[in-house]
Amino acid sequence: MEEGVFTNKKWLIVLAVLLLMLLIAVLVLRMGKTEERLPDDTVPVQNPDVEQLVQDHAAAGAKEVSRTDIKEKLVDPILAYYPGTAGSSLKRAVAATNVLAFAAEYGACDVSVVPELFGTEEEKNRFSENLLTITDLLKETEDDFDTISGLYEDAGVYEQIRELAADPEVWNNLHELIENLSAF
Repeated sequence: MEEGVFTNKKWLIVLAVLLLMLLIAVLVLRMGKTEERLPDDTVPVQNPDVEQLVQDHAAAGAKEVSRTDIKEKLVDPILAYYPGTAGSSLKRAVAATNVLAFAAEYGACDVSVVPELFGTEEEKNRFSENLLTITDLLKETEDDFDTISGLYEDAGVYEQIRELAADPEVWNNLHELIENLSAF
């Protein structure tokens, strides 16, 4: 074959490269378009009377919560606990502390976005099951902190849980949060 002459195989490669470049250009242009929509990190308000909802929210002292905070501070710690694995009771204590800390920080906030944060049906089921066992541990903690405090010491979260458990308002927030989460 002569040098400098394109073969069918070379033409196909050139065409494939050109098509790939065209596809990349289209994707880049699409990503550059701005659309008016809520950022992914925002929990949309479902109530048509937004102004009243904002006033009620401010009056209750509740703090705004983002999808990211709900995922990282509430959902992920609950999903990180795997019952029956090595150290699971300690991980359960850590998860319980995280849930109580979330309730302390955000109160009984809107967690309606939680079902959207699961990647699989298995995650959703594990979340529900773990929430039940974590809720049981928190109930034991609320009823008799001194008896269960050793578990939190072993898990390395004793100081945090002790401080949180001393505040009755945190427990009220937790009860409302658990009730909201149980709806899923």
